[in-house]
Amino acid sequence: MAGDIADYGTNNEYDRFFRVLDTQKAVSNIFITMGNHDARLFFKKNTAIFVKKINEYLGTNKGKIYYSYDVNGYTFIVLCTEKRILEKAFISKQQIAFLDKELARGTKDGKPVFVMCHQPFAETHGLPEVWKTGDMGEQNDEVRAVMEKYSNVFFINGHLHGGIFPKIAETINEEKGVYSVSIPGYRKENNFGITDAGVGYFCEVYDDRVVFRARNFLKGEYVNGDFTRLEYKIK
Repeated sequence: MAGDIADYGTNNEYDRFFRVLDTQKAVSNIFITMGNHDARLFFKKNTAIFVKKINEYLGTNKGKIYYSYDVNGYTFIVLCTEKRILEKAFISKQQIAFLDKELARGTKDGKPVFVMCHQPFAETHGLPEVWKTGDMGEQNDEVRAVMEKYSNVFFINGHLHGGIFPKIAETINEEKGVYSVSIPGYRKENNFGITDAGVGYFCEVYDDRVVFRARNFLKGEYVNGDFTRLEYKIK
């Protein structure tokens, strides 16, 4: 879940969110990062609430808002802004070093690695035309350069609250070996692309490829149309 799971990052909002999440008993691994809405009031307080609620729900003891998990031999890395800067992210030197180390570890056997952050890279997915502001911020080029060092990196991001984009603002941008995946907003608030509420991506990982298939999770059916099935060979 790529952020903006609360509006103001309050205890009541997170309690409501996790009550809903708790109904999904089939889900055994949850990956959540903060968005600009989660962090936009009192950053230190909002961050403390977020980490506390994540630990309580997952039964973990995370001390930071960025972390990694391994699931069935695949590495998932969660990045998060460390300052409140309007809608942009701030990624510290320590977090960039953490990203580099985890990418090296996760890709050493040729497997894809999945990185998640709320904010996308600058000038991807139609930015700034499709949304007025909000990207990786001052560290944009540095974070991107670290990802480009490795093969088969899938960068999952949100913020744009879009649908399944038309070609002018592709849902998945590929550049220098990094696949940037802009996941749709869950509510019906999008003004471009396939905009039905509840549309997201089902990701299938095989030995030789990664496949993203658009699915309406409210209706329980796959979505047909342009850009609804995207397949990438593992290099």
